[in-house]
Amino acid sequence: MSKTDELKATFFQEAEDLLEGLADGLDELSEGDADSETVNAIFRAVHSIKGGAGAFGLETVVRFAHRFENVLDSMRNGELSVDAPVLDVLMRAADHLTVLVEAARDEAATDDTVCDGLIEELCSLNGSSDTPQDGMAEVAFTPMVLDLDDFGPPPDATPRYRVRFLPSDGLYASGNETGFLLRDLCDLGEATVQCHDDELPPLADLDPSANYLAWDIELESEASETAVREVFDFVEGLCELAVEAVAHTSEGVAPIALPEVIEEGPAPDRAAPASAAPEPKSATTAAAAQEKQAPTKKQAEGRSQPVASTIRVELDRIDRMINLVGELVINQAMLSQCVKRAEIPQGGDIDVGLDELRTLTRQIQDSVMAIRAQPVKSLFQRMSRIAREAGTEVGKTLRVETEGAATEIDKTVIEKLSDPLTHMIR
Repeated sequence: MSKTDELKATFFQEAEDLLEGLADGLDELSEGDADSETVNAIFRAVHSIKGGAGAFGLETVVRFAHRFENVLDSMRNGELSVDAPVLDVLMRAADHLTVLVEAARDEAATDDTVCDGLIEELCSLNGSSDTPQDGMAEVAFTPMVLDLDDFGPPPDATPRYRVRFLPSDGLYASGNETGFLLRDLCDLGEATVQCHDDELPPLADLDPSANYLAWDIELESEASETAVREVFDFVEGLCELAVEAVAHTSEGVAPIALPEVIEEGPAPDRAAPASAAPEPKSATTAAAAQEKQAPTKKQAEGRSQPVASTIRVELDRIDRMINLVGELVINQAMLSQCVKRAEIPQGGDIDVGLDELRTLTRQIQDSVMAIRAQPVKSLFQRMSRIAREAGTEVGKTLRVETEGAATEIDKTVIEKLSDPLTHMIR
């Protein structure tokens, strides 16, 4: 397998988790939990899938995810409210995005008619167009030559940017690392990084789950402003970010003034004009606002529950380990029989050592078998999608209620359950 194939396989594995998170977020919306944190999580899931699919040229996934993302962006900006019809379209869009990702993974064909129909429904939600350039009329013009004399910076002047980066508490809770983001930003060119730790409390008062740091970065790079912002794509909604160009003047480089502290609220719209930037606010005022703002229920839960660390392992490696543990159990049993035949007295060092070996072997076997166990939640989500598809075909509204989604069973059993459950629902 080539390096590209390995990366592509990793993308599809990560896409499974993102699609599961997308389904969870939509379920929360259907239960009336339409807060900004939930909408941002849904947006990030679709945005991440679109970015990964674009890296591997999966144009069908990118096109659909882009329209899906636009609708979610309208929801984040308060331009689109969440009601039953909107939620129905979002649910079916999430289902179809799953189908597209699975088809791309299996190199299978998809139904363009269904895809186009859903894109039209998504576009109708926020009044956008699937082909914004199709209606543009051709304009005939005659090129003209303008002599602007010595105007603006010299052609070889390297663009400069000033970046203000203020992470939120949720950025760290989601497993992101500011050091990696700053490193990627510095890779774009020559950078000067300044860390502001004025709000850092004494060690005794420090909250490990909170953020007290902010960064100012002066960047000299040939990269575009879009490329600079793309460094922070995967933490969009989890930080306050301001990127401004630095003007070149005849006296040298004149930095464009930025607010001393970024206002609380969602990340600024990239298309917004510079005059729409928030007014400066003192550090004391911003700190007081943060103290007065009560944490949401999800934020409180996120602080009380540590983020689980995971690692992806190929099933073949797990199977080999299971086989080796099986051999270990057999050898342990054979050793016990040999000791018994030798009529070694019980209670001696050998007998005690065998008991300890037997206990450790059983614990290792249980732990290894638990590695293959997975919650049936992903299977239940798949059944919900199948039920919605079946309901659409017959023109009926269905509601799927499941219990025990956290129950863990062997991955092979989950795969074997998929087909019979599908036939039962249909």
